[in-house]
Amino acid sequence: MITTLEIEQHALRLPEPQRAQLATRILDSLPPRLIDADDGHAEALRRSNELDTGRATALSQRELDEKLAINANALAALASIRAHAKRTGLDRMTDHEIIDIVNDTRRRRRETARRVTPSSAAATAPLRAL
Repeated sequence: MITTLEIEQHALRLPEPQRAQLATRILDSLPPRLIDADDGHAEALRRSNELDTGRATALSQRELDEKLAINANALAALASIRAHAKRTGLDRMTDHEIIDIVNDTRRRRRETARRVTPSSAAATAPLRAL
């Protein structure tokens, strides 16, 4: 009688396409596993349902990469601000307080950039003519 170890050794010597075909046939012969100890299957079904019903939208890989980059930049900025706060003794600030300060600073910078004084408008007029 041939042992499982001998079958495995013979199978591993097969060319890759034949090993893949054999692996597929063996996996297909097993019953489906519907119970996931960490509820990963249930989570996948929930997300699939959200996509199907329009309650969620899918992201392209590019969109996901952009969002991750933005989040990474935000985390880096938060770490920098927290380090500054520690150096200046303001390290008791919560993340939300820091975010409020950052957003307020950004808002003020945008407002300042929108305001054009008469002298700066006159200085840039020759550039706009080009």
